[in-house]
Amino acid sequence: MNQLGTFKLHKNSKLKNGNYLLDTNIFLYLLDDIQQKNDPGYSDIIYESNNLEGVNFFVDIYIISEFINRNLRNSGYAYAKKNNISKYNYKRDYRSTVDFEETYEYSLDLVKNDILTLCNMSKSLDRDYLMGAIDNPQAKDFNDQLIINDAVQNDLNIITHDRDYFKLKSINPDLPAMYTLGKLK
Repeated sequence: MNQLGTFKLHKNSKLKNGNYLLDTNIFLYLLDDIQQKNDPGYSDIIYESNNLEGVNFFVDIYIISEFINRNLRNSGYAYAKKNNISKYNYKRDYRSTVDFEETYEYSLDLVKNDILTLCNMSKSLDRDYLMGAIDNPQAKDFNDQLIINDAVQNDLNIITHDRDYFKLKSINPDLPAMYTLGKLK
């Protein structure tokens, strides 16, 4: 059983034994060229803890989908800025470009060669946990609720830099342990 509570990580610390679900923003800090400069220290903690016995990292399909989408959107914004596109529209201005195709392939490679090498896949949500996400009146972000329910179903702690998780945790303290580093976005 996971411990309950919210825990502040310290830069360059190592994780205690446990199973950890890494949220999308952690992968962006680890792997996205644009976001790496903003990493408050998660990459150090993950890489320092990666080979420790008893520390296991997990990811789910919702996080992978969010990672690919966010990586593409970040690249699209950079593309628009570089090409001085005013009134930028992701689908109209970016998705038909060679840059998009290259970034999409690169994102898939990151998932295959980095994320899935570092992490185990969590088990898919059972119907009851899916319905719990659908029926939760406090959830303002459906994907976040799916990810939290995945952690509950699979007895995983969550490492995140997303303040929305902690708002849900304050409403429902029985949610899994959540770990963060620094000020939340």
